[in-house]
Amino acid sequence: MTPNQLRIDSWNELGLSGIKILMALEALGGAGSWEDVVAIARVGRGSWDEARKTLPKLGLAREEVRVIGGRARVYLELTELGHRVAQLLLRIDELLPESPGEGA
Repeated sequence: MTPNQLRIDSWNELGLSGIKILMALEALGGAGSWEDVVAIARVGRGSWDEARKTLPKLGLAREEVRVIGGRARVYLELTELGHRVAQLLLRIDELLPESPGEGA
């Protein structure tokens, strides 16, 4: 693969917060609301709102509104592609050290 073959635009649009949200959704079983995701991904509401646009645009998730306890909540649910990408990201995550400076 050459640098010209990298999907730079998709990576830039996804961003670090989008990557963290994808991994959090996979850890949650494939779907979750902002309240569910924030505890795992440690992202702000603005990042969640951006992911609500970006992940469906990239075909990685779909948005769903669920009424729970009389209150509407927005959920993101991973698509098959989203699951595949998130699983690969989680495998990469396992290779990383817990904290910077702990590498081999």
